[in-house]
Amino acid sequence: MTFACCFIFQNEAFGQYTCVAPSGQTLYFVISGGHTAYLTYPGYYWSGYTKPTGNLIIPDSIIYEGNYYYITMIARAAFKNCWGLTSVTFPKHLVTISDSAFVGCSGLTSITIPSSVTQIGKSAFRACSQLATVNFNAINCYVPVGQNQIGAPFKNCNSLTTVNFGDSVFIVPTRIFQYCSNLTTINFNSVPHIDTESFGYCTSLTSITLPDSIQSIGSWAFKGCSSLVEIISISETPPTIDYDPFNSFMNVPCNAIIRIPCGSQTAYSSQWSYFSNFVEEFGFSIISQSADNTMGTAIVSTQPTCTSSTAVVSATAYNGFHFSHWNDGDTLNPRTITVTSDTVLTAFFAQNTPIYNVTVNSNNTTMGTVSGGGTYEEGTTITLTATANNGYHFDHWSDGNTQNPRTITVNGNITLTAYFVQNTQTYTVTVNSNNTTMGTVTGGGTYEQGTAVQISAIPNNGYHFDHWSDGNTQNPRTITVNSNITLTAYFVQNTQYHTVTLSSNDYSMGTVTGGGQYEHGSTVTCAAVPYNGYHFERWSDNNTQNPRNIIVNNDISLTAYFAANAEIDDIDDAGIIVYAKDYQIHIDEAIGETVTIYTIDGRTVASLPISTEHIAIPVNKTGVYIVKIGNHPAHKVVVR
Repeated sequence: MTFACCFIFQNEAFGQYTCVAPSGQTLYFVISGGHTAYLTYPGYYWSGYTKPTGNLIIPDSIIYEGNYYYITMIARAAFKNCWGLTSVTFPKHLVTISDSAFVGCSGLTSITIPSSVTQIGKSAFRACSQLATVNFNAINCYVPVGQNQIGAPFKNCNSLTTVNFGDSVFIVPTRIFQYCSNLTTINFNSVPHIDTESFGYCTSLTSITLPDSIQSIGSWAFKGCSSLVEIISISETPPTIDYDPFNSFMNVPCNAIIRIPCGSQTAYSSQWSYFSNFVEEFGFSIISQSADNTMGTAIVSTQPTCTSSTAVVSATAYNGFHFSHWNDGDTLNPRTITVTSDTVLTAFFAQNTPIYNVTVNSNNTTMGTVSGGGTYEEGTTITLTATANNGYHFDHWSDGNTQNPRTITVNGNITLTAYFVQNTQTYTVTVNSNNTTMGTVTGGGTYEQGTAVQISAIPNNGYHFDHWSDGNTQNPRTITVNSNITLTAYFVQNTQYHTVTLSSNDYSMGTVTGGGQYEHGSTVTCAAVPYNGYHFERWSDNNTQNPRNIIVNNDISLTAYFAANAEIDDIDDAGIIVYAKDYQIHIDEAIGETVTIYTIDGRTVASLPISTEHIAIPVNKTGVYIVKIGNHPAHKVVVR
């Protein structure tokens, strides 16, 4: 893509012009003639000006007064200490990146040098402390080197770990990556020449691969790379190197492993005599990898050698997965392959379908058998069948299910037991009523042996259940059926009750006892009790017995008739005196006796022992009271 911008004249004294870059930053240019221009800085290294920040896109050309001028150079210190820059896109006609052009741009993390660049100045990117990756596409570039050997372009880029060279790069420039102490990865691609001191003192390099394209390695190219313990050289013809005192690998361990093509050890031993540890290896690589490292791994268990071009690859699935196929469709595992070019084989895995055990048992194999058990994949629908032997029948499964045959979906290991039971003999339970006018019965019928059956006797109105024919009196009653059985419920008529009502013709003369509710046919004793000064004469049915026994066969009502004695005295035979005064009943000469005072209707007012010669008992109410002292005749007292 071509980027161009218009600009306006800013300061003719300095010959500078400004424009706004496609990415929005203000840039400063000098027209150098021949339709070219170069980028520079304003003032004194941007002092007093806004430094560009963010992602900078430098235009391919600028327009001034209708003329196009290609940007071919970035001048010395043009972006010095512009630490806010995070990326730079260079113009496609760029030829020169001058000394210190981007020194101290600590925000840069990755840059791509275009193929048009032929010169990179000293310290051009020095101290770009966050720069991690350089993509180097300059075809034929050089770095001016002074007599004091200072100013490596990427010196002190302490985060730089990876350098990638483009397909068309002809030479790695002198000292270009010298002192990149954390550089670990160099991808040479098809570079033919590595110039003097290109990677000197890259102390984190442990291994490099020199492609078949490499023809020469300049003096001190890898000087001081003290951790370099492996060099892989693809070419059968050893690349030309310099020897002491300008040894291309000065201070590289001389026992580093030099991996070379089969049959080339003689040539390398002769031309790379600094090293002593040459290992001939097969010319093509084979890599085995897993498509998903969470499912399994893949390895090359046998590498091709100089005597055999066959390799063995194998894939190992993790638990719960299985190997499916290789990326070329082959399904052999392990697999033997003849390697004729660089080869990458990817193993694909798939998740296992879980397998579960279905175990079916019989509770008693003499009663019946079961089928359908086995090993099944998850989600399989199967049928379980319980087959009863003669004289038995299926009852239920151990999980309570009663279906037979039964269909289940397998989602885990499961054990089920079929329960069989013996066929049961049936018996008849016969229940009768001794008299259907008195009551009825329920619960009779035909039942299997061992069945618990409830039988009930239901009496009609006026009757009640008495007992069963076997003497049992429970109702309702539960029986266990083990044989034919006949039971009769016996009912009886309910007992009739009658009321015996007794009364006195005058409760001031006497009272009665024996009244109440009695069963039909009961014998009841009725008594008429006269008070002192009165006597019993007769009952209302003219019977004169007292007390008197009657047989109750119906409701009965009797009145006791009393009459006054010829003479009434307040002093009884024992000399006890009873009289009423001031709402009190007074008693004299009754020490040691117990007195009970009743109202005329028989309610007890007081009952207490007498411990003095005279006692006054309050009654609080006018009326007729009956006073009974010990076993002496009762006294009638009127309180007025």
